[in-house]
Amino acid sequence: MRRLLENGANTSFVNRIADSTLPLDELVADPVAAVEKLAQQEGQVGLPHPKIPLPRDLYGKDRSNSAGLDLANEHRLASLSSSLLNSALHKWQALPMLEHPVAEGEMQPVVNPAEPKDIVGYVREASGGRSSAGADQRG
Repeated sequence: MRRLLENGANTSFVNRIADSTLPLDELVADPVAAVEKLAQQEGQVGLPHPKIPLPRDLYGKDRSNSAGLDLANEHRLASLSSSLLNSALHKWQALPMLEHPVAEGEMQPVVNPAEPKDIVGYVREASGGRSSAGADQRG
């Protein structure tokens, strides 16, 4: 993200206006017209650029990008709101992932850091000896 911001800043109008060697016509050129002209030269008018991956392919063939949400779509926002409300009603539980279930110990509340009165779930932690044994098994 930082690189995108830097590249955008380096090619921005504000940055280019300080360049006295840049012809005025090039400085005030319509960027949309420039892209359309380039697309016509490449024979790609109205088509995605072949070297710019689609969002789902951003990370290459080995890793799919998340689907993302169209937050400008009212139906998607309503669906997201409904899902969030339903998930808020669920009390989540977290337990140690050991070979044998852990029965001892109390479940401790997990609170929403933005709203400490909101208990979002409960966690049961393994004792020090149990967690060391689990690490030895995996190590």
